[in-house]
Amino acid sequence: METVFYTLIILFSKHLLADFFLQPQEMAIAKKNSLAILTIHCLVHWVATTAILLAINWLWFPISAKLLVLVPVLDAGSHWLIDFVTSRMNKVRGWTPEHRPFWLNMGIDQYAHYIIYIVISSILV
Repeated sequence: METVFYTLIILFSKHLLADFFLQPQEMAIAKKNSLAILTIHCLVHWVATTAILLAINWLWFPISAKLLVLVPVLDAGSHWLIDFVTSRMNKVRGWTPEHRPFWLNMGIDQYAHYIIYIVISSILV
């Protein structure tokens, strides 16, 4: 149970870093209009997840080669899908930060990402 908890903390911290600190405001705005920008954002998540899993594998507990490949793909792919749906909903409905539904949509977006990290943690541990 302790390993699951620490793994989740690491994944949540990676998400904070990749989604907020490593995503410039211009990228956050542009990804609703550009699949290429959205994909670049998700590649940042793929790189960060891969680096974290390699570090965990080396320093903490073993992770199979199959999972070292598949888990970052699951993370980046699900991140792409979640952000695509969130961005498109905001764009199509005209929601901006001044609208309450924008923030509800963003909350659901973040919740969905955290559910994915719970699934990933349960796969790894």
